[in-house]
Amino acid sequence: MKTLPRSDIPEDFVYYRTGSRVFFNYLKRFRSYITERVRKRGEFFSAFQMFPGFWSITAEKIDHELTREELEKYGIRHGIVWWTPMRKTEKPRGWWRVPTWWTKYDIHASRTAFSVLDRPGYASKWSSSARAHRRKVLEHIETGKITIRNDATLDEFLELYERTPVRDSEK
Repeated sequence: MKTLPRSDIPEDFVYYRTGSRVFFNYLKRFRSYITERVRKRGEFFSAFQMFPGFWSITAEKIDHELTREELEKYGIRHGIVWWTPMRKTEKPRGWWRVPTWWTKYDIHASRTAFSVLDRPGYASKWSSSARAHRRKVLEHIETGKITIRNDATLDEFLELYERTPVRDSEK
């Protein structure tokens, strides 16, 4: 099993968190963050004030680099931008790479990858907890507890997704 290079991610692909209307509405409604769209495709950034005049801005899995002018429209003049591009791999001038332990903890940057499932035993190298989770999902599919439909419209999916109880506060 190999990982798909970021540069090969299709242009029409939108990341499930920062391209999600549901997640955008959740942050906008229930968090005291500034949450604003940056492109027509639904991508957005969120920002919260760490202390007076200093902001923490998260732009996760979007290729659009936020500009100073864009942020100043929302009263953000000083702060740290946590930007993790979707497809871009080159580091722009003036940006620093943060340690992997931080990206895992804060912005999910290193927890998302696309794998090419090119052999039947691809899951054998997974961690024991990942294999157990996969086994549980396969059992639920087999017993009918989980149903996978490919014919649902986006609106049907979003309606069901919003009604589904999940313990994660950032569903």
